[in-house]
Amino acid sequence: MQGIAYYVVMPIVVTFKGMRVVPGEAYEVADERSARRAVAQLGGRVIGAIAFTRVADGFGGYTDAAIIAQNGFIPDNLEEVLQAA
Repeated sequence: MQGIAYYVVMPIVVTFKGMRVVPGEAYEVADERSARRAVAQLGGRVIGAIAFTRVADGFGGYTDAAIIAQNGFIPDNLEEVLQAA
């Protein structure tokens, strides 16, 4: 399937209120190399970071996210953390 690839970087942070692990504000980057670099640069500033890519099919659908880089603490229950955010 061809489509438009989106590269996203998402920090993982701890809230001051309640000390919960939550996803930070995700942002798009230009390509895989930029995503890997952003994850590495976030190291030390947040507890974790993850980069993934998804492909839009042009009809409103997306492929499942494919992780391309991660750094630091990534919760085992990441999917649950994302849904609770």
